[in-house]
Amino acid sequence: MLKEANYEVLGEIRVIQEKTGDPKLEISNEILEDEPMHITILAMQIEEVAHRLNMPIETVLKFIKNNIEVDPMEFE
Repeated sequence: MLKEANYEVLGEIRVIQEKTGDPKLEISNEILEDEPMHITILAMQIEEVAHRLNMPIETVLKFIKNNIEVDPMEFE
């Protein structure tokens, strides 16, 4: 007998790998424009990376911040 689930599925996200080898994130329409959910998912991934690398989350965040280059774009 299956246990009754005590959660509600709000939407689904999955990571797929295209034939080219490039990863792609697929998001169901229910949460496609749910910005707080995207932030939650990102935070969960950062926490998982920190756990796997056995380092504080703050260190992972520092690495991310130091490795993101944002160049200003000029529009005509």
